Amino acid sequence: MSHPLDRIDSKGEILMSNENDEFPDIHNPHDKLFKLVFRKEENLLDFMRNNLPFAILKHLDLTSLEIVPGTYLDDDIPLIPIIPVLFCHAGEKWEYRPFSSLFQRVPEIFLEFVPDFRYILKDISGSSFREIKGGLVVRLAQILMRATTAGELEERLPEILELLRQLAALDSGLYWLEIFIRYILDAGDVGYAGLTAVFRENKFSAGEKVMASTTEQLLKQGREQGREEGREEEKLETARRMMKKGLPVTDILEITGLSAEKLQNAGLIDP
Repeated sequence: MSHPLDRIDSKGEILMSNENDEFPDIHNPHDKLFKLVFRKEENLLDFMRNNLPFAILKHLDLTSLEIVPGTYLDDDIPLIPIIPVLFCHAGEKWEYRPFSSLFQRVPEIFLEFVPDFRYILKDISGSSFREIKGGLVVRLAQILMRATTAGELEERLPEILELLRQLAALDSGLYWLEIFIRYILDAGDVGYAGLTAVFRENKFSAGEKVMASTTEQLLKQGREQGREEGREEEKLETARRMMKKGLPVTDILEITGLSAEKLQNAGLIDP
């Protein structure tokens, strides 16, 4: 089924998603990617089937899965067990420990009120790409987070590129391709120029098109922010975000209205 945002207009241009507008207050790229991927029922089901123990899965009716926002439960819903799942992609392997141990320096009088329960730990920090299971979207999301936090993104790009090619061939591929490219630019150290060069060298035309459209969106957002943010400190913060995404210095100067000297004094560019 095609995603409504994954289309080509009459000029052959990719119509991109507005995913940045959906979570405007989330600035951590890992957190944003996780929410974008697993808010989709098909991706959540995929993850559960591949990561929950069979002893638990056999008791679950996954066809009745419903993603409920917030923390409110309807009074008509009977109380049911909650199975916490801790997903970890940090550089260091997570050591399983009781939930209650996370409460430090709690006066003894309060200890009986500290919740203590087990949880399912899904730690991919030490996993190879082959060991990460799931459908293409779910697997790619985990692989990207794993490679980024391990500082391996740039060296593993050739492997990741092959998965991105497969993704681009799916009905909803361009939608997810844009989301993953934005994540790479936000969270990785490859940068716009480096990622564009990799796509061009490997003749990945779908990636080049998405990069061009994404960059135009970023420039437009930057211009709007530049007009709205009058104070110099805010303009410098805008410039920092653009530098991180790998945008050319000339574009940053034009959008923010800052001088090269201001960027030099802020340590953003070399004298």
